[in-house]
Amino acid sequence: MATHPAEFSPEVHAAAQYATNSGTTALDTFARASYAAAKERDRIAREASGDHAAGLLQADRDFVAQLREHDPGAQVRAAAGLALRAEATDADVVEFHAYDWAAAASVDMQTHQTQCANTDMVWRSKIKTLLADAQAAHAAALAAEGEARELARGPVGTGSLRWAHEHRGI
Repeated sequence: MATHPAEFSPEVHAAAQYATNSGTTALDTFARASYAAAKERDRIAREASGDHAAGLLQADRDFVAQLREHDPGAQVRAAAGLALRAEATDADVVEFHAYDWAAAASVDMQTHQTQCANTDMVWRSKIKTLLADAQAAHAAALAAEGEARELARGPVGTGSLRWAHEHRGI
């Protein structure tokens, strides 16, 4: 319903609201058939009134062209390109503004969220590896420190560090 406000898609909004309030069977029916039928009723009503197409300005087409070229989302760029294809009509641009833009942006947002989650999982995996490596290096440094301390002491009464240099090759 977020992508189909009652102001722009009253039939789809009403059908979605009904399905949401009526349970899983109604939601399934909405997804399989009612959505497409309601979307078509909205399109027919928009075309019959002519208000949207009559209010369409060159600035609206320019805005869609801007989205086609520069929007960060691949789906929005594709939907804008479809609305401005050579054989497109004013109804296609109206449809883009009324529905396609929001639907494509929703898909782009979901794609972006999935990519961010995947990147985060890779980052967390690398952090675990780096942390394990750092802990191993720390343990090795502590062991080396203990060994160096023992070598520095040397056998009792041998002059410690000098003895270590002479007898252990340090």
